[in-house]
Amino acid sequence: LAQAVFAEEPSRRHSFARASWPLMWQFGGRHWHTFSRRTNDEIEMAYRTGADSVEVDIGGCRRYTIDFKRMRQVAQADSAHTRQVRRLLPLDPSRCDGTVEASHWMHKGNRAGSSWSDFSPDVLQIVDAAFRAGEPGAWFTIGGKEYSIVFSDSEMTQRSTETGAVRMVQRLGALLGPAGPRLPDGAPLGACKIPMAWAPGPLTAYAEVDITADAACAAEVAAIKRYFAETTQVAIRFILRIQNGPLWTAYEARRQQVATSAANGGNANEDYFWHGSRTNADNAIKQGGFDASFGRGVIWLSTNSAYSTTYAPHKVMFLVRTTLGHIGTDSTHVGGTSTGHQRKDDRVGGGSDSRYTLSNAQQLYPAYQVGF
Repeated sequence: LAQAVFAEEPSRRHSFARASWPLMWQFGGRHWHTFSRRTNDEIEMAYRTGADSVEVDIGGCRRYTIDFKRMRQVAQADSAHTRQVRRLLPLDPSRCDGTVEASHWMHKGNRAGSSWSDFSPDVLQIVDAAFRAGEPGAWFTIGGKEYSIVFSDSEMTQRSTETGAVRMVQRLGALLGPAGPRLPDGAPLGACKIPMAWAPGPLTAYAEVDITADAACAAEVAAIKRYFAETTQVAIRFILRIQNGPLWTAYEARRQQVATSAANGGNANEDYFWHGSRTNADNAIKQGGFDASFGRGVIWLSTNSAYSTTYAPHKVMFLVRTTLGHIGTDSTHVGGTSTGHQRKDDRVGGGSDSRYTLSNAQQLYPAYQVGF
């Protein structure tokens, strides 16, 4: 059984800088190998656009089919030759912000050709708990042998206290299965039934799509205008759909974590809310997401467009796709009448207060920028 004892009080805690990470695909089973960046992007793009499979070249001469339904890699020359594939959200080694609940730690030797292996669940739990707590390292025992890990902002290593042998270590984010992040598919969502749909694009793409007068987006535009007009008698000048691939990926991963937590039982409790901000914050929000430090530790949202317009003096504000989760745990209703998955605000359930706050910025995605 693994055990944990942490080293002395760290001289500093792990730093955190806002960033976005692309998805990582691996193949293997007991041991795992990472696809090349080019092949990784080909696989992820096909997955995001809803394909059932994709064909890829590995090593320049071997052709494989990646089957997304079975999460298997199949050799085209011999269909009996298959391997598992998996999809993960990589993390910067220094990231420790408490928002990624499901982390995977892996290790491998220093010899050429060595492959990555997962830590056992009990060791993983010990090591990740130490890392999240800001400790400089941790030790554990496996089969009576003692090992230590030193956390670092550059390269992390595992060392045997008996032999001194060193192995490389890396920390990855949530393991995302076949139900993981895909591009928004146009399914109506929330009380306002907004059918947000993206056109296929590159893995790391960012785009601002003007849908105001696009006939193909008529249902999407109409739903947004109806929502806005419920409390604001001002005409909408434009609607931009924000298609930020890395930011959407982070939002989707967090939504899955919230939905699968014990308090939510599969219900992410997702909807759209309004948010007004100053002019100089707009680009930062679109590019990197929201920052709770500007709202004294929380991000403020409202179901009432008129309320949010008062915080947007430049006549532009956001419509935010939001994962509320369990209200009172994952989010807070300022009026206090909404609890659990039951909303009682000025639009749903007969309440009066329109405001909600969230402390985890990854539970908000700036879906649209609306000018009025």
